[in-house]
Amino acid sequence: MKEINASILNYQFFNSAGAITKTNIYPDTMSFERPFIKANGDSILFWYSSSLVKRYFWHPHYDDYPVVGINYSQAIAFCH
Repeated sequence: MKEINASILNYQFFNSAGAITKTNIYPDTMSFERPFIKANGDSILFWYSSSLVKRYFWHPHYDDYPVVGINYSQAIAFCH
């Protein structure tokens, strides 16, 4: 089985302070399985079928859907 080693998918850029920032660019594929915490502190546990979790990042049907499972530094790296 061919797999991608996500630990080597890194991006380096200079941040606003001029320091080099290095971040891993692969999204967190398990983000669907954690509860969502609302602004008031309440948690909502989302349940998704395992087929969505397994296919969301590679199935062509989801090509025009938003990116999920990324943090702030990954979003900044994408903008660069």
